Amino acid sequence: MPRKGIPSDSVSSENALELIAEHGFSAADVRSVTIGISRVVERQTGFSYMPSTVLSAQMSIRYNVAVALLDRAALIEQFTEARIADPVLNELISRIDVEVDLEMDAVYPEKYAGIVKIVLNDGRRLRKRVDYSKGMPENRMTTAELGTKFNSLAAASVGEETAAGLLTELAGIFDAATVVPLVRRLGRATVEPKPKTSLPPLRQVDDVR
Repeated sequence: MPRKGIPSDSVSSENALELIAEHGFSAADVRSVTIGISRVVERQTGFSYMPSTVLSAQMSIRYNVAVALLDRAALIEQFTEARIADPVLNELISRIDVEVDLEMDAVYPEKYAGIVKIVLNDGRRLRKRVDYSKGMPENRMTTAELGTKFNSLAAASVGEETAAGLLTELAGIFDAATVVPLVRRLGRATVEPKPKTSLPPLRQVDDVR
């Protein structure tokens, strides 16, 4: 996943991905989605989503789950200006509801847990709960998952070829006699410039005092 300020975004995306893996459906088969989370997380991420900025998409639990259902991933590639403008994605988001689940509220903040319930067009009703987001000690990432996430994040800065080379060096770092090859590769890595994006104009907020 890209930056994750709210672990329940990650939990809910993981719920969606695990349901796809278990039941073999696609986003086109989805009639509706209901996400159950704690009251605090609902206030932070459950806002009514409208496509505007990448940051808004990152913070929206609706967006996170919808893009996971469509792309079967929620990496940095899923959080771009081009991706958030996709009408198919935004139509799916309109069919996602967010609710406060009393059970999830009771275990917060010890667990940033979440439940995803999906109704399919064929009438099947699926449900999945995850208590710990992927990458936490209780839900560790596999080597393959770590590699995928590293390549996604690093390639955005230094390009795919350099990222792949760095991953190869890092994979053997604990068995290596020296870190010199890794240091040299890091020294040759060049951060690719990102295109400038314009920020939306600031809105005037009325003084409510």
